Amino acid sequence: MTEPTASDRTAEEVLAAATVQVASADGHIGGLGVLIAPTLVLTCAHVVLGAARLPLTRAEPPDAPVRVRLVLAATGEETGAVVRHWVPVRGDGGGDVAVLALDRPPAGARPVLMVAPHTVWDHRAMVFGLPDDGTGGGWHTAVLRGRTGTGRLQMSPLDAQADPVQPGFSGSAVWDLELGAAVGIVVSVSSSRRGQSFCIPTRTVLDEVPELAELLAPASPFPGLRPFTEENSAHFFGRDEDVDAVTALLCPQGPPEGCVTLTGPSGSGKSSLLMAGVLPRLGERGTEAVTLRAEGRLPDVGAVRDALERHRSAPGLVLALDQAEALLLRPEEDLRALVDRLLDACAHPGVGVLVVLRTDFQDAALRHPQLSRLVGGAPAHQLGLMTREQLTEVVRLPLRAFPGVEYDNGLADRLVEDAAGRPGALPLLGFVLNTLWERQTGGRLRLDTYRELGGLGGVLSSRADSAWQRALRGAPPGTAAGLLRALIQVPPGSTTALRARLSRRDAGEEQWAIARNLAEARVLVLGADPEQGETVELAHEALIEHWQPLAEQLEADRSFLTWRGELRYDRARWWREGRPDGALLEDPALGTAEQWLAERGDELTDEDREFITASVALRERQQREAARSERIRRYLRFLGVGVTVLAVVAASVVSVLYLNMLEEQRRLASDRLARQAAAYDDVSLVTSSLYAAAAYRTADRPDARSALLAQYLRFRDVERIPLENRAEVDSVALTEDGERLYALLKDGDFIDLDLRGKERPKPLQRTKNGDSDHIAVDGVPLCGVGDLRG
Repeated sequence: MTEPTASDRTAEEVLAAATVQVASADGHIGGLGVLIAPTLVLTCAHVVLGAARLPLTRAEPPDAPVRVRLVLAATGEETGAVVRHWVPVRGDGGGDVAVLALDRPPAGARPVLMVAPHTVWDHRAMVFGLPDDGTGGGWHTAVLRGRTGTGRLQMSPLDAQADPVQPGFSGSAVWDLELGAAVGIVVSVSSSRRGQSFCIPTRTVLDEVPELAELLAPASPFPGLRPFTEENSAHFFGRDEDVDAVTALLCPQGPPEGCVTLTGPSGSGKSSLLMAGVLPRLGERGTEAVTLRAEGRLPDVGAVRDALERHRSAPGLVLALDQAEALLLRPEEDLRALVDRLLDACAHPGVGVLVVLRTDFQDAALRHPQLSRLVGGAPAHQLGLMTREQLTEVVRLPLRAFPGVEYDNGLADRLVEDAAGRPGALPLLGFVLNTLWERQTGGRLRLDTYRELGGLGGVLSSRADSAWQRALRGAPPGTAAGLLRALIQVPPGSTTALRARLSRRDAGEEQWAIARNLAEARVLVLGADPEQGETVELAHEALIEHWQPLAEQLEADRSFLTWRGELRYDRARWWREGRPDGALLEDPALGTAEQWLAERGDELTDEDREFITASVALRERQQREAARSERIRRYLRFLGVGVTVLAVVAASVVSVLYLNMLEEQRRLASDRLARQAAAYDDVSLVTSSLYAAAAYRTADRPDARSALLAQYLRFRDVERIPLENRAEVDSVALTEDGERLYALLKDGDFIDLDLRGKERPKPLQRTKNGDSDHIAVDGVPLCGVGDLRG
């Protein structure tokens, strides 16, 4: 299905709607002018003076108003005009600029677009004039040349058929046929012999009247890949409801309070909403705001403290932490103090904190020990995709400030259709709108240009690819790929890449030359840093996804980029902790770092290499200390072995001496025990036998063997010893049944023993001395032992 498109207006139509005649009240024509705004006309000072019939070199503007009307309109309605800006003709031929303010816009008029290009050399141009020949006007074609010493632009006749520039052409717009815009106004003509004419180029007009900058050479209302800022908030549309919602969360009771999180996917316009929407809205409420962009080591506690100090007298203050996902690159210890300071700040009345965070890093932030304290319990506003109505505002409303600029029929609707429902479309839309603005023709943003660019999806890649191919010409192999790797980074624990800032010092001159070429195409953005000096970074993170060379480089080198992100995380922690040995790399991480250093050391910063070198030095020092300790341990082991051997020898000698001494002591003890056994023969058989056994067990000596043998002979017929160790026995008697035994002791005791029990019997009765004659057993008087045995 083909798209409807209107035919472009021709240069003749554009100039017809913008060229006006400047005359006095009585109709005396001084020359022409060009409509640059609905009620502003740009012309020459001498044209205004000529209409008033005043000397053309007069320094002051005329007091009386003049009359203007569209010169090519069928019925041109006149309107009054007075001088707004005045630059008289100077003695050197410079100056000669006037700006007229109209009472009302002329009917049917349309302001013309004026541009100030760097060069127009050899461009074809056309001019309308009013020669004094009664024809009602004529057209002159010319070839543009260069600028003169007075700032004029020379024009050479293109052919002999066209009307020459002559009185009556002054103040008319010079239309560049190649640029499709006016590049100046006619001011003078040389002698007829030379045939040259001159115009005041737009750049000279701007130098003479700087106030016309927004009209004659307006900057694009579209920021391209950069976010909107407070300075261009007048062109920020489509997010009023989101601005209201965030402002209400920050200021629920009037003054700002607490912490609020603004989340959204990459390319949803979070930074633009913050800077061009929320901050101006807070300013309208009398609340001041400070934007703290998270990058590198910033913001730190000092930045927060300075912001609070500078705005301590403000009735309300919001600290806006933009691109907070970059904080995940910093060590946990580093963030603790920052989070503490922010939480302390928003705990005070009249101070709020707004954290702007990408949705795909929200989970990581909530899991982070420190960031979770800041965003975990904070109310949040989720920025979603724009509706078609919102996108229509984004596309159409900015052009209201530029009456001379419009879209081709169907282009605005096509842009909205292509962007609707597409995640991450806003930076692409901003980029394509800015490109269309730069390539406009005759004040029209063209549908054909949009098609040539490849539409919304192809414009960014097309621009970046063209710039990339130009930058690669003559570049050393591998240098360009190294630059791409240096422009992206992967936070630890994440697979999503972020853009990285690269300093000129770390890039080297070869990579820096490529970076400058890409910056000229606005694929990269040059900057400056107090610590790093000149820097460069991607214009937007959308390039990581939509620029094929960069996306392919990311996938091919993801392992290296992931490792480098972890390295820089560890390096930052090492620096923050005062460079202690305990924070340096250890194996196996150090071995991996050495491998990457050998392969891609030129892609690491000086700080990266210093960190790895310090880690290697620590390992070598530890290895030397370990080797020294091992030598000491080996010496001590050898010494211990020697001492042990000496100790064993000494112990053996001592043991032998001790055993000999012990053996001698055992022999002496055995002999003593044998003598004791003999001494107890008449006292206690049991004791004597125990001594004899002890003597033999102590040492196998002759006396011990003799004592033991004697005991054996004594006891071999003995079954039981019922009683002993009482006194010397005088006589004994045994009953016939063998159950009882009676003994008469020398001390006069009489003992009656019951032999039936297994336990040793106890004496049952005793007698006094002298009673033994009266004792009888079974009727037989108790007598001596010999008698009983007989």
